[in-house]
Amino acid sequence: MLNWTTEPGMRIMYDGFYQHPMNGSEPYQGMMSDDIIKLNDGSYRMYLSSFHGWAAEPYNMTRSAISQDLLNWTVEPGVRIDSGEFAGELYKINAIFSKVLQLPGEAVRIFFAGYTATQIPGVTGTLGNFFLQSAVSPDGLNFTVEPGTRTFPQPYPHYCYRAYPSNIIKTSKGLYRMYLMTPYGGGGVSWFNVVSIVSEDGLNWVNEPGSRWKWSGAYVEGDPVYPENRFYAVPLDGDGVRLFIGTINNTAVKRHWMFSAISSDGLNFVQEPGNRMYYSSSPISNPVIVKIPGGHRMIFSLLTNQYPERFGKIYSAVSYD
Repeated sequence: MLNWTTEPGMRIMYDGFYQHPMNGSEPYQGMMSDDIIKLNDGSYRMYLSSFHGWAAEPYNMTRSAISQDLLNWTVEPGVRIDSGEFAGELYKINAIFSKVLQLPGEAVRIFFAGYTATQIPGVTGTLGNFFLQSAVSPDGLNFTVEPGTRTFPQPYPHYCYRAYPSNIIKTSKGLYRMYLMTPYGGGGVSWFNVVSIVSEDGLNWVNEPGSRWKWSGAYVEGDPVYPENRFYAVPLDGDGVRLFIGTINNTAVKRHWMFSAISSDGLNFVQEPGNRMYYSSSPISNPVIVKIPGGHRMIFSLLTNQYPERFGKIYSAVSYD
């Protein structure tokens, strides 16, 4: 999984217009690949972040697409998790960056980053940030948002003011583990910290102490690059894990890479030499990796500034090592 070749064509393009409840028909700014599950009939379902605007705006949601081969995708009608209020309170949901835990049968639980439009009473640092929420479905299509939160943003020294979730993996001890990318900026320093949480039941999560991987002031070929927040964890032998993360470079000469880090225990990561993928035009985001015969296929999003396709292009690549 170190050498990747981009496949020709596009997997999904933004699908036109959304009937905005306040402003009428407005174009989507696109969809991003969040997670993929294999269904009992052998087909695949991809869950997608569908953006009306930036993540802080109120009409971002989770949708889905279906495929038989991971290459040809059809967006399913309707919305899986819509924007709205959380449990009747003023904690505004932006149901994006969804990660899936498969339950018995076709049932699933989705974890997503909810945006806090108001300060949550008694919880430091929640105004205008993301925290982890969940929704459950008996069929993978019709979801009910579950009460409570799975994890709140945490103040210093955890640097978890935003919680962008990875996919969920199972440890050798039978625990569920999820990694969170937590951008932090303060005192003129901006860096990104990967932390982790674990759960016995997939509903109640506990922070694991320490940092899994911290990215600070990284330069590639003289350019400053920063993680693009959304990333993917691939289980290896034992408790080993490889993390894939795209980066963004905001300099005048834009160059964007995908990197990886590896761990033998799922807790202590070392960045691997080189890069897994490179694009000169668009940041690489939201990788999802699925095992295929003889190798792996990565589904990923390219972020663009071309209206109205912003966030709207989903591609794929394969690796056979």
